[in-house]
Amino acid sequence: MLVNGTKEKNSAVKSTSESALVAVLHLRNAEDKSGQKKCLDVLDSGARDALSDVIVKVNPNNLIVFLKLMTFNLLVGIVVDK
Repeated sequence: MLVNGTKEKNSAVKSTSESALVAVLHLRNAEDKSGQKKCLDVLDSGARDALSDVIVKVNPNNLIVFLKLMTFNLLVGIVVDK
């Protein structure tokens, strides 16, 4: 349910869902990835992708990867819109 909430258009639902996942899965703890991996292993592909997006977004070690992904998505969106 929380993973699905991260894809909502409603910004309040989206941010609350992301914050809850950060708290429940201890996503800011860069040293302990076992809980994250266990959750990713049991989810279907759509939910796994959504949770992976949240993990990348909140983990400071993956900030550069996230920014590159966002830049790419922005550029692709500009090309597609033309």
